[in-house]
Amino acid sequence: MKKTLVVLLILAVAGGAFAQEVTWSGEVVTGLEFALGDQLKVHAPNDDPRVGAADADDGHAVRASLTVVFDADDWGLKVGGDAIYEDMSGSGDFAAYFDVVNAYGWINFLDSMLNVKAGLIGDGVWGTAGPLEVGGADGLGVRLEVMPMDGLNFGFQLMSDPLIKVASGPMEGWVDDDSTTVEDFFKSTVIGATYTMEGLFSVSAGIALSPADEGPTAWVGFTYDGVENLGIFVDAEFVNLGEYDTAGGTRLGLKATYQVMDPLGVWVEAFGEFPGDSDDDPGYAFGLGADFDVNENITIGADASFAVYKGGTENKYGLAQFGLGAYAQYSIGDAWLKASYGLASWTEKYGDIANHTIGVYFGFSF
Repeated sequence: MKKTLVVLLILAVAGGAFAQEVTWSGEVVTGLEFALGDQLKVHAPNDDPRVGAADADDGHAVRASLTVVFDADDWGLKVGGDAIYEDMSGSGDFAAYFDVVNAYGWINFLDSMLNVKAGLIGDGVWGTAGPLEVGGADGLGVRLEVMPMDGLNFGFQLMSDPLIKVASGPMEGWVDDDSTTVEDFFKSTVIGATYTMEGLFSVSAGIALSPADEGPTAWVGFTYDGVENLGIFVDAEFVNLGEYDTAGGTRLGLKATYQVMDPLGVWVEAFGEFPGDSDDDPGYAFGLGADFDVNENITIGADASFAVYKGGTENKYGLAQFGLGAYAQYSIGDAWLKASYGLASWTEKYGDIANHTIGVYFGFSF
C-alpha cells in the first residue's frame, strides 16, 4: 500500500512538469440488490428476502477504480487498481481494501519493436477474445514482447511470487518460504503470440508452463470480423496437460454477434467442458440475448441461458441451470443508471432451487 502511494505521488509530481504525458482514468460503481429465493435457505433459516449493496459486475458494495499512466514515448510507468468495500463473510462484516491490478514500468527498444515490462502486470496479451477469455499473461514478473511487424506480437513472461521480508529477529532480511524458487521461476514461464489482420481476423495462442505435476495449460483463440456487422469468436483451453487423463480437460467456447440494424444487436454463445478422465461426463452451456438502443440515452436488453453440468464418479447427480435476465439503462455523458431483473433456477440432488434478483445500479467514469 505504501509503495503504491509513493508511486502515485511520483506520478503526480511528474505530471506537473510533463502534464501532456500523464493520463488517468477510472470508474465508480455501486448499487442496491433485492434478492428472494429458495437458495437463501442455505444461508438463513427463514424465507425472508435480502437487500444488500452491490455493483453491477462483481457483487462488491462499492468499487472505485483508478489508473494513472506516465508515458514518455520510449519508457513509462502504469499504476492502477480498485478500492473495494464489500461484505467479506456474507454476514454483514463489511471491510474496505485496495486491490492493485497494475504497478509496472516499461521501456521500448529498436524503434518500439521490442518492449520490456517489469512489476505487477495486469494488462494481458496473447489471450483469447472469445467467451472463455482465457490465456494472457497477468501477474508479478518480467515480460518481453517482440513486435517485428504490424499486427504481430509474441514473447514470454517470467512469473513470480513476492519475497517475504522479516523486519527483525533471527530471520531478519529476505526469506523465500512462500515465494518462488529460482527453478520454479523459470518453470512458470508464459509463452504466447497474437496476430491481427485489421478488419478481417485475429488469432492468438499460448502456453503457461508450471512446476506442478499437473503441468502446463495451453490455449488458442480465433476472431473473425471480415463481414460487416458480424463477429465470430472461438476459443479453447487445454488444462493440466501433464496429467491430462486424470486432472486435465478441454474447454471450448463459441460466440457470434450480429448488428441486425442500427439500434438492435443480437448474440448467441455456447460452451463445452470435456474432462480428460473418461469417467467424468462433459458439461454444456448455451446463451442468447439482444440489446436495443431506444434512443441515444436509453438501452434495453434481455438474455436467456441454459446449462447442464455433470459430476465425476463421486458426483453423478449432475446439475441443470436455467436463467433469464432483462435490464434497462439510462446513460448521460459518462454516468449511467441501470435497473435489472434476473432469474436463476437450478435442478439438482437437493431439489429445485430458484433465485430472483432485482437490482438498481449507478456508475460513472472519468
